[in-house]
Amino acid sequence: MSATTTVRGPVRRSRANAVVKIASALTTVVAALVSLLLVDDHPKLAVAVPSGLMLVAAAVLVWRVRDSRSPAYRAALAEDEASAATGPRGTDARTRLRTVVGDLVFDPDRRRLLLIVAVFVFGGAWFASRSLMTPYGVEVLGLSDGEAGGLTLPSGIAFILAAFPAALLAERFGRLRVMAAGITVFGAGALLGAVVQTPAVTVVALCLAAAGAAGFVINAVVVLWNLAPSSRVLGAYTGLYTVGWAGGGFAGPALVGLAVDVTGWRPMLLHIAVLAVVAVLLVVRVDRLRRAAVEEEGRAAVEGEGGR
Repeated sequence: MSATTTVRGPVRRSRANAVVKIASALTTVVAALVSLLLVDDHPKLAVAVPSGLMLVAAAVLVWRVRDSRSPAYRAALAEDEASAATGPRGTDARTRLRTVVGDLVFDPDRRRLLLIVAVFVFGGAWFASRSLMTPYGVEVLGLSDGEAGGLTLPSGIAFILAAFPAALLAERFGRLRVMAAGITVFGAGALLGAVVQTPAVTVVALCLAAAGAAGFVINAVVVLWNLAPSSRVLGAYTGLYTVGWAGGGFAGPALVGLAVDVTGWRPMLLHIAVLAVVAVLLVVRVDRLRRAAVEEEGRAAVEGEGGR
């Protein structure tokens, strides 16, 4: 692998992830279209269409995708081969995930652990804002099931439009800053929707929230990758990120739904904004720890130069 590839890989990771998330966001658009066009009049077809699309996607994945050809995969193999010369590779393969998790939990550097917690919390806010929007639209805005499900369609487009700029802004201003700013915009959108509860304003609020969410979603896993001690554990870190994100997807709607049981549907977006506040505080903490680590490395370098 050339030096240029090695350097540019981590720098351009946000752009690559933006492309992946744009493709993922298309599922939100499709889901909203299915809800808007099929749920009210053709409920059986509304179930069949997503299932058919999933089968097509699985077929394309098996037929065309070969991750073993990627430079990152080959770099990880090279590290494995290098480590095999100094220790029993079979033992390392059996204990690697346990070692990675133990390192995250017990390492005095809390950045990786706090980042995964932030992913969990913001994932909860994001999924709650999507999955609970249909009953919210019915109960608060007086829409039909299909119309309420279509509320998220413009915001899916807003996410797609904001994804690549979020990657470019991260390269210029720093990923953690863009993540914190994105969560702030997401929370502002939720607050707007909580204050003015009309269908039109709700659509605008969801678009604002989705554009802000792009700043977090595009860059969070990249920050976690860059904090990884070795390319050999990137797969494990991706898995931990996914567990945090999916865990938030399960817990967030349940937690917000529990709050709705207590307060009713009208403050739902306010509950989601509270989760966003918690997430932004976690990201700010990670950024402060990063700055402290950079300053410590700078002092150590100066002391090392002075000792020569």
